[in-house]
Amino acid sequence: TGAFVPLRFSAKTGQVTAQAAKQHLASEEKFARIRCHLDSLLTRMAENLYGGNIAAVPFAPSSKSPCIYCDYRAVCRHADGEGERDLEQQQDPFE
Repeated sequence: TGAFVPLRFSAKTGQVTAQAAKQHLASEEKFARIRCHLDSLLTRMAENLYGGNIAAVPFAPSSKSPCIYCDYRAVCRHADGEGERDLEQQQDPFE
């Protein structure tokens, strides 16, 4: 029905009907690369947490402090303007 995915499917075959929509779908191989990449990220996150590497390195896309929105500011004691990161434009890790 396209309730969660904006695609239309053939009632007879169950296949996506519009060719334009098909080009936006990931192949099984790409899904496998996505899964592998996410598994790697989760493993690194778990290793960092287990190893005690929990420093606050907030994303700061503008001149505003990201900490003004954070409920944990008093706990992490992050100093505005120090150790903040910007958006890194990387190649698509799933390709």
